[in-house]
Amino acid sequence: MPLLVIAMLVVMLAGTVGAVAVRAQEIDLAAIDFSAQTEIPPEEYAALVALYYATGGPSWTTPWTLPTDSPCSLYGVSCMGGHVAVLNLSSNNLSGALPPDLGDLQELMYLILYDNALTGEIPAELGSLSKLAQIELANNELDGEIPPELGNLSQLWSLNLGGNRLSGEIPPELVGLSTLQSIYLFSNELSGPIPTWIDSLSNLWSLSLGDNHFTGTIPAELGNLATLSLIGVDNNHLSGPIPAELGSLSNLNWLELANNQLVGPIPHELAGLTGLTILDLDYNMLWAETDALDAFLAQDPYWFYSQIVPPTNVQATPLGGGVRLTWTPPSGYISYGGYYEVGIATTAGGPYTSAAQITQYDATGTTISALDTEATYYLAVRTFSPSQGMQYNDLLSPWGEEVVVTTLPGQAQLPDAEYAALQALYHAAGGDGWTTGWTLSTNVPCDPGVLPGVTCSGGHVTALTLAGNGLAGTLPPELGDLSALQTLDLSGNALSGAIPEEMGNLGSLMYLQLNDNQLEGVIPVSLGGLHSLRRLSLGGNRLSGTLPTELGNLTDLYWLTLQNNRLAGPIPQELAQLSGITMLDLSFNALWAEGNALDALLANDPDWAETQAAPPTNPRATPLGGGAQLTWSPITYQAPGSYYEVGVSFTAGGPYTAVTQTTDTAAAEASVTGLAPGATTYLAVRTFSPAGGLQHNDLLSPWGEEMVIHRVMMPLASR
Repeated sequence: MPLLVIAMLVVMLAGTVGAVAVRAQEIDLAAIDFSAQTEIPPEEYAALVALYYATGGPSWTTPWTLPTDSPCSLYGVSCMGGHVAVLNLSSNNLSGALPPDLGDLQELMYLILYDNALTGEIPAELGSLSKLAQIELANNELDGEIPPELGNLSQLWSLNLGGNRLSGEIPPELVGLSTLQSIYLFSNELSGPIPTWIDSLSNLWSLSLGDNHFTGTIPAELGNLATLSLIGVDNNHLSGPIPAELGSLSNLNWLELANNQLVGPIPHELAGLTGLTILDLDYNMLWAETDALDAFLAQDPYWFYSQIVPPTNVQATPLGGGVRLTWTPPSGYISYGGYYEVGIATTAGGPYTSAAQITQYDATGTTISALDTEATYYLAVRTFSPSQGMQYNDLLSPWGEEVVVTTLPGQAQLPDAEYAALQALYHAAGGDGWTTGWTLSTNVPCDPGVLPGVTCSGGHVTALTLAGNGLAGTLPPELGDLSALQTLDLSGNALSGAIPEEMGNLGSLMYLQLNDNQLEGVIPVSLGGLHSLRRLSLGGNRLSGTLPTELGNLTDLYWLTLQNNRLAGPIPQELAQLSGITMLDLSFNALWAEGNALDALLANDPDWAETQAAPPTNPRATPLGGGAQLTWSPITYQAPGSYYEVGVSFTAGGPYTAVTQTTDTAAAEASVTGLAPGATTYLAVRTFSPAGGLQHNDLLSPWGEEMVIHRVMMPLASR
């Protein structure tokens, strides 16, 4: 018997350098008389001893006492007919590599070592255990490839190697394991295709291959495995369609296909899987084309919201040397960094060349310009979503429905980008319903009366005045291409959505009037770069957030009206630089001033503070038994239905939970009860004012100055 040397390494780090101590324990198997016991053959006893010392036996949760005259009585060992038949040491803190000596357990039927810390490769010698029926090595740290020798185990019915670090492909030698009923290879680093010979495993009922790196398609041959009840191939890189043949698996009750790159319509044949109880299709590129699948898909009711599919209802409007595309965005999702891609071709069916990428996930169209005039083009749109969060793979949908369009004769009065911007506004803001409409497309956009409200000079659009003209919809980002625009007046319409950041590209703009619409979101920081701007009218919308400090750069500004929005927070000190302001309106927001630097500016709106739903000032908190008494200085604005709300948090800065509110904003105090005795508590107050009268929007201020109570007193009755 050769000398078996087992090295047990103990690494001890000390200080910044560290020290390594190596403790080696040598076991001379030649000095052990394995035949001294008579329960099992000496070579089987030797294999058990080798396993013990190779896997840190003295540190096992339930260690063995060796040597022994009764190896069949060792923990986890069961014998039959004078041989080791079962080795079950699951969850017993085994660590280290499996010794090849296990191949000497020639009568072994069950090898169960899951939930340990085994490392190294699976010994090829296991392939000589001809009676082995079950291998359970899941949830260890085994690496290397699956030994092809396991294909010799003609009686094997369960192979569980999941939760390790195994790599390589599924060995083709497993093709002959006709008795195999379950394969669990989940959570490894396996790659390559799922083999098409899988249908030779005619007794298979469970196939779990999830959380690996498998590529290629799902084999249609799986449909030949009539006994299959579980298929788990989620979290891989599988592509192509779902095979229709899976619909013949009448015993299937578990189907996990999530987080692959599967694409196309879900086969209607899957409607026959009536016994299914677990279904996961998330994060693929799938869609349903028939209601017959409703009962099947009810097992994964939110599947559609994680599919990356192309937009629908794509329509093309010809332009002069261009095309306006519109579509309905998909109901699914796109991860951060995703986009819609427009493809263009000169032949039906492609191949398509990328013509545009639109990063706005809710975009409903775009304009493609600089095309040949009076030319026929074929266009399609697809969706890209990069791997992120719960999405395992990059997903690029197929091209959607193709549309064909023949461009119109070109116009020569404006640059293509400016003409496209006018077209984009028309389509985005409901041009067909405008009070005074435009004639699109046209070769003469600058001619009087052709596009009412458009003024041109020097081959550029210089003014766009469509106040009170029935515009409804959003402002397209293409407006930022009107590089010579000096006046933009779209006031008194029903525009919604955000003000595009691209408006900051209008370096010649002097008058920007978007007041009295339904615009939302924040005031773009980019507006602070419009150094020629003299008038900025944004009042009568639903704009929120703080005032950008960058507005202080607009030193030519004489008119600034921001009334009746949902703006909140301190007025930036930088606005004191607006010394030319003669018209200012900040009424009906939730703003306040800090310090005196803004006095000269605010003198242009002397009553502004009387209409602000700001948080109250001078808050104070006094501990009480089981609570606190709060006082403050009420705000000036006393709108009907307004009140203060008190918030409580147990961490500085919030988040706060509202615990009580006052009956009006004339109140100067409130009591808070039910606080934990001895706990440090943080409190703040904010103001709510409902829309009514001259105030157009509900206003909810930020939380005011934080108060802290370091120790809440215990109620008297409890002392």
